[in-house]
Amino acid sequence: MRSILALILVLAVQPSCTQENLDSILKDASLCSFVMMPTSLPGPLSGSDPLKLNPDRMVRDLIELGLDPNEPCPDGGLPLHVAIFVGNREMIDLLLELGADVNAEDPESGFNAVVQATILNDPELAKYLESRGGTIAEDVRVSATKVAVHMDVLMAALDAMPDNLSPAEQAQYEYDASIKAQLEALEHESDPQALRMEKLWLEKASGRKYDPDSGADPNEWKSKTMMQALREAIDELEASPDWDPEKFPKSIWE
Repeated sequence: MRSILALILVLAVQPSCTQENLDSILKDASLCSFVMMPTSLPGPLSGSDPLKLNPDRMVRDLIELGLDPNEPCPDGGLPLHVAIFVGNREMIDLLLELGADVNAEDPESGFNAVVQATILNDPELAKYLESRGGTIAEDVRVSATKVAVHMDVLMAALDAMPDNLSPAEQAQYEYDASIKAQLEALEHESDPQALRMEKLWLEKASGRKYDPDSGADPNEWKSKTMMQALREAIDELEASPDWDPEKFPKSIWE
């Protein structure tokens, strides 16, 4: 925060700032802080006017002063990806204009901007980023779309989860909601073998119930039960003469 305030002062009094002071401040600065910055803040005193901010101008000036628009953020991500996450189209355009690489991959996730927009279920933005030179492989587009649909359906179900459920009831609710979300996401799968495997997996996973008397941790039960259903599906498919075991080897799941 101290670096951010110092940078604001630098941008206000650039002529009197020495290169040494500027380099010292820029060393610890991150564009991501400004990409996420609101256009106003509450006034310092009760009833006072809000403080007006211009993050677009700050980002432009900082890049002109030497900050790299493709430098990863301290907490992960890239400035362009942060702008996509917060849905700031003006900032997206500005960063692209000033040299942000639309195909740069996040060091942690490996996603580029188009994949990021697709996972956030914003196909219009993903298409726009492609028009700006962004690329995405078709199999990655399918996978990212499935993730987006799964997360949207799951989050809606979790938002509607009844209050005051016991840990066992909550685990069962989340398990059933996850299966429902995966079934809806499956509508976007285009690979016949993947579709066959996932359908069988979800069929085997559906209807399983948590037993409170088992002593199993409810959260561990969810993941272990899903994995058990997956192993059963793979075992059954590997016994089929028309199944390609190289595409989904069981060793991946063990």
